[in-house]
Amino acid sequence: MDKLILITESELKETMKNAVKLALQEFHSEKASEGPDKLYTINQVRKKLGMSWSTINKLVENGKIIATDTKRIPESAIREFLRKQ
Repeated sequence: MDKLILITESELKETMKNAVKLALQEFHSEKASEGPDKLYTINQVRKKLGMSWSTINKLVENGKIIATDTKRIPESAIREFLRKQ
């Protein structure tokens, strides 16, 4: 049988704050251990995704795929783009 637990609003806020803080620490710790993202050229991404160079370039220019100033595309940006598709 489930138990009903009563806490104050401030206790709930503090509990949620601590849970989010812990989750963010774990996330950042995992990301740090992965090392930096591998960077790809537009041509490499074109081959990976089976799209034309101009299509990838337009996606970068329109901000659909995040890239560096030199148009190098981080692996995480490719994953994010594919996740949204």
